[in-house]
Order: sequence, then structure tokens, then C-alpha cells
Amino acid sequence: MKKLALFVALIALSFAVASCTKETPTGGNNNSNNQWEAEGNGVPVNAVDIDPAIVSFVNTHFPETSILSCNQTENYYRVILSDNTKVYFTRAFGWVEVNCEHSSIYGAVPETIVPEQITAYVTANYPNQHIDEIERESNGWEIELNNDVELKFDAKFNVVNNGGNGNGSGNSTDYAEINTFVNTYFPQTEILRVKAEDDEYEVKLADGTEISFNLNFEWTHIDCEEGTVYHAIPAELVPEQIAAYVTANYPAQHIDKIEKRANGWEIELSNGVEIEFDSNFNVTHIDNN
Repeated sequence: MKKLALFVALIALSFAVASCTKETPTGGNNNSNNQWEAEGNGVPVNAVDIDPAIVSFVNTHFPETSILSCNQTENYYRVILSDNTKVYFTRAFGWVEVNCEHSSIYGAVPETIVPEQITAYVTANYPNQHIDEIERESNGWEIELNNDVELKFDAKFNVVNNGGNGNGSGNSTDYAEINTFVNTYFPQTEILRVKAEDDEYEVKLADGTEISFNLNFEWTHIDCEEGTVYHAIPAELVPEQIAAYVTANYPAQHIDKIEKRANGWEIELSNGVEIEFDSNFNVTHIDNN
């Protein structure tokens, strides 16, 4: 009798949860917007193998729906709920993305999942919108609102990319080192946006100038080619040896781009000529295009 009851219970559970996979996918759509969907669909296994941590997460934050399917790719679990919400988990069962954009029950990501700092920012700046998607990243967070605005936050919940909604991040206090650099060398323009990548910060100024900083906030690349205010790299940023070489050999040109490298420097002049220098400022290569 006990065996029969157990068998019935297992059958019932298999109807509640369609599938879960454990194998590395052999294919799939690689045109996805996130890395876990790009890994493919995976291969189904028994529903009873879904980890309790995933089940607990769904029961806690989505009590009005249930698990429809669960797939494991090489590095992630993809869980689809019966209301069409999608949740992605790491192999350690920590969630990395929640997508409620097409949910028939949950019109927004549950507040219990959203850090309070992000909730406060959205409430203050987008009071008529709600969060459709939220993603944990290695260096912060990303959300998408129901008006399709995408916002990125660093690990301290500073906004680093406003998703191109036109407002820019301005000379905020989010990154004091970057603001100081811009105010010092580009005082006639301002920060349009700051985008945090895994190994650098990409900064766009209002006049079209682009600057890259490493994670220590040291500039590595400056591009004034499209600058409407600054048409050349400010002289204070160009090593005097490079400036002297350009003045002597290309007196009618100015420096549009400059890049610091581990073993030297590279510049591009207004006529398109590219010149490379070693760390002692010896010219090692000239590309006249």
C-alpha cells in the first residue's frame, strides 16, 4: 500500500513539473540576448530531480504559479513557470535572471527579489513604470522596465548606464575619479553616460569624445575624432616626447586618438596616420593607411 501511494505521488509530481535537464546541450539558438539561453535547451530528465532550492525559490516568490519545465544547460538551469515567467539559476542554484515580461499572472518582478536600492531608484525616476526583467551580473545588476528602458547598476547600486533613454548619467557622484578627470581635462563638456564592463569603464561625453578607464580608474584610451568641442587630445594628456615628435614630423596635424598600452603608446593623427611608440617613446611602427 505504501509503495502504491508513493507511485501515485510521483505521477502527480510529474504532471506538475514537465521536465528538467542534466546534460550539456548539443545545440540551440545562439542569437539570444543572454549567455544562458545561448547555451541551448538541454535534455529533459525526471521532474523529481529538480533541486529543492529551485522549488523553494518558486514557492516563495511566485506562490500563485508553478513550475512548468526546467532545463539544465552546461552552466545554468532555465525554469519556465506556468504563467510564462522565466527564471535562470546557476549550477549552484543561485538565481541570475527573472523575466516576467510575458507573465499572465505577475505583471512585474516581485519586490521580494529586487534590491531596495534599485526599487527606490525606479520609484523616484520612473514612477509610472515597473520592472519586467532583472539580472544579476558579476559586477552589478541590470533591469528592464515595461517601457523598454534598460538600466545597469554597479555592485554599489550606482547607475552606470541609463539604457539610452536620452537623459545621460551626467556628472553624478557615482564615480568621483572619472568626474574629476573629465572636469579637469574636458571642462567644456560633460559626461553623457558611463558603462561598466567586466574589465573597464566606457565613458561617452556630450561632445562625442569617448574615454576608457581600467578598473583602477586610470585612463587607457581617449578618442576625440568625433568631438564637437574637443577636436584634439588635450595637450596635458600627451607625453611630451610624443608631442615633440608630432610637432617635428607632422606640424600641420593634431592627435585625434591616444592609447596607453602595457608596452607603450599608440596615437592617431587627424590625417589618419597611426604611430606606435614603445615605453621609451621610440617609434616602432607607422601606418600611413
